[in-house]
Amino acid sequence: MNRRFLGVDYGRRRTGLSLSDPEGRLAWPLDTLKARGLDDLTKRIAERARVEEATGIVLGSPMHLDGSPGDLEPEVEDLADRLRARGLDVVLWDERLTTWEATEALRHAPDRVRRNKERIDAVAAAILLQSYLDSLK
Repeated sequence: MNRRFLGVDYGRRRTGLSLSDPEGRLAWPLDTLKARGLDDLTKRIAERARVEEATGIVLGSPMHLDGSPGDLEPEVEDLADRLRARGLDVVLWDERLTTWEATEALRHAPDRVRRNKERIDAVAAAILLQSYLDSLK
């Protein structure tokens, strides 16, 4: 049974994407989309989900360390609603510290990889998605 998920780490400039294996057990970084407004981003995420045969989308929910909603929360909620309007199953998932974890994970990588913000966003999306997948076990 296909339980493939697309992980989405939303950002105003860049949105990191990750993908799970078909069984929904492991996540890996995919790539990064440059933001061109929510309409365009919604279309591109929906298309990517279709191409990758994802059965669901795990969208990072930005929160402060104290658990209160982050500054991007209204935009993320809007994006989730837009994706749901396209018939996609969307789960909002706590993304606290994923960018920090991604930066730490790449700490020993070569400079060109470690300082590549697009790569960091994709790795953050993979950490987010893996956290969700682990919660399903």
